[in-house]
Amino acid sequence: AKSEEARGEPAHANPETRAAAPAAAPPQLRLFCRMYAAQQLLMCGALSHAQALLAEPAASVLQLPASPPLLLAPFLLLLFCAPSARLLALSLALSLGIILRKMPFVWDFLLWDLQTDAALLALLLLCGPAAAADGDRAVALAAPIVRAQYVVFYACTALWKVNAAFLDASVSCAPIFFAQLLDAYVPAA
Repeated sequence: AKSEEARGEPAHANPETRAAAPAAAPPQLRLFCRMYAAQQLLMCGALSHAQALLAEPAASVLQLPASPPLLLAPFLLLLFCAPSARLLALSLALSLGIILRKMPFVWDFLLWDLQTDAALLALLLLCGPAAAADGDRAVALAAPIVRAQYVVFYACTALWKVNAAFLDASVSCAPIFFAQLLDAYVPAA
């Protein structure tokens, strides 16, 4: 008898072999896990580099690291290679723990991460064991929530920035940033 693969059928098509094959994460969840892991790994490297440039003291061996790479990187690499709802939930929980440990001394983007990651973690936990089988549902439920969060974040940022002081070149940081961009990217005449 020919095997399922030889006949062109996937191994999971046969009910006898379905139980033996490990369940793969749904497509949207796999994509999200890989994108999240890649973004977080890049951020871990960027934060480590920024801390080195700022000469921040290294954390004690007994404490959590000053930046997440030492604790979070192995989980993120595993999440990238073998995406699953459980690994995503673990990575989100670790990331949230690291951010909460550093509060209130965190960058503003980490506050955004904290809220969006907490929303996704809550949905993964609310979906419970079903998230492992149908993680796409948790991602689909989280998408409109995260979108609404970012609308609020950017609207508040715009309202906060656009004020009389921001528009006054003598006291605003905007002209300084613009001058730095000109200096960095426009060739000297």
